[in-house]
Amino acid sequence: MHAICETRSRFLAIFFLVAGCAHTPRLVPAPDAQRLAGDPEGAVASAAGVQVTVRSRAWKGVPRDLESIVTPLYVTVENGSHAAIRIRYRDFTLTGPDGLQSGAIPPLQIQRPGTQTVALVPTFPGDRFLLLRPYGPWYPAYPLWDGPFDWDPVFYDQFYASWEPPLPTPDMLNQALPEGVLQPGGHVTGFLYFHKLRASEGRVIFAQDVIEAETRERLATIRIPLMMQSAASAPSPLPPRFAPPSAPWTRLASSIRACCSTEVLAGAGDQPR
Repeated sequence: MHAICETRSRFLAIFFLVAGCAHTPRLVPAPDAQRLAGDPEGAVASAAGVQVTVRSRAWKGVPRDLESIVTPLYVTVENGSHAAIRIRYRDFTLTGPDGLQSGAIPPLQIQRPGTQTVALVPTFPGDRFLLLRPYGPWYPAYPLWDGPFDWDPVFYDQFYASWEPPLPTPDMLNQALPEGVLQPGGHVTGFLYFHKLRASEGRVIFAQDVIEAETRERLATIRIPLMMQSAASAPSPLPPRFAPPSAPWTRLASSIRACCSTEVLAGAGDQPR
C-alpha cells in the first residue's frame, strides 16, 4: 500500500511540473496575420516584391531551452523584386507589447580585424545569396558580395556584448541567418535571435526594412503581427480522446489522501494496545 501511495504522489508531482511548463508564454501569429497553410506557427507578409515568412517555436538545437533565454525566429526571405536587397541584422526588429524595440543580435563577433575564426558547418538553405565579405572566414565555401555595404562597429559591439557564455552555441551559429545580399530570384532561410520579450502576453511586431543593396534606398518595410500567448489561453494541442479530464489533480489528490489514510489506519491497527 505504501508503494502505491508513493507512486501516486510522484505522478502528482510530475503532473504539476508539466502543467507549470505548459504555462510558459509562446510567440504565435496574431489573429490578423496572414497564415501559412498547414503551418499554425508560421506567418507571411510581402511588399515591393519581397516576401518574408516567420516561424516561431521552430528551434530544435542546443540549448533546448533557448526560447527561455532569447527569442529565436526562423525567417525566410524571398526576393521577387528586380533589385538586390541587403540582409542585415539591424534591418530586422522585434517590438514587444511594452513598446521596446530590439534589433537581431549578431551571433558572430566579426567587427574586429584579426579576430580568430573557425569555419562553421552552416545549415541555412539559400540560393543567389552572397555573404558580406567579413563573413568569409566563417563560411569559406560561400560566394561573397563585392559591392558597397555600411559597417557599424557600434551596433555590433553593443548587441554582441549581450551574449553570455556558453551562448551562442555551435548549433546557434550553424543555423543562424548570416548577413549578405539577396539577389533577384533568390531566397535564404535561417534563425534570427532577439532579446527575450519581457511581457507574457500582448501584441508583438516583427519587421524588416527592405533596403536596396547598391543604392541603400529603403524600398519598403514589411511587418508581421505576432502575439505573446499564455498556454492557459491557447487551445489544447492534444486530440479530445487524449485530453486530460477536468480537474484531474482533484481526483488524484483525493485518491492519494484515501490511500494514505488507509495506510495510516492499517498501521494504527497493528500497534500494541
